Amino acid sequence: MATLRQASEAGKTTVMAMIIAWQTVNAVRRPGSRRFSRGFLVTTPGLTIRDRLRVLQPNDPDSYYRGRELVPADMLADLGRARIVITNFHAFRRRETLPLSRGGCALLQGRGASIRSIESDGQMLLCGSIRRALCMVAGPEVCPGRRNLLDAP
Repeated sequence: MATLRQASEAGKTTVMAMIIAWQTVNAVRRPGSRRFSRGFLVTTPGLTIRDRLRVLQPNDPDSYYRGRELVPADMLADLGRARIVITNFHAFRRRETLPLSRGGCALLQGRGASIRSIESDGQMLLCGSIRRALCMVAGPEVCPGRRNLLDAP
């Protein structure tokens, strides 16, 4: 796991693209090695930055890999095998387990103890947002039975 802390306009996106390219090309060309990865989870502080980072996806029209010539043309196909999930931190918040409005919860609760309608730590890890994100990155070989939206056809 890497954290990039640089000033505005210092090239963080380019650095991320270079790390992704280096790791992916090495993982594809050395499939037996455990030192390299094809799966990447990029977490952003908000939706605007998440949308700007689409340039990290190899198939994006404005992809940094082609546009900035970070990778030789013969290696671009290798980058297509990367699994890159770009999300914002809100994706990791606990979710409601009961699809009710506040009024509906209050009506259901009555005068009794409050109703737990938010994921517990265990639910979040086992079937919640953290598992969903990790399964998208890791793929079906790690999360059998889960359809991976990022798998190439």
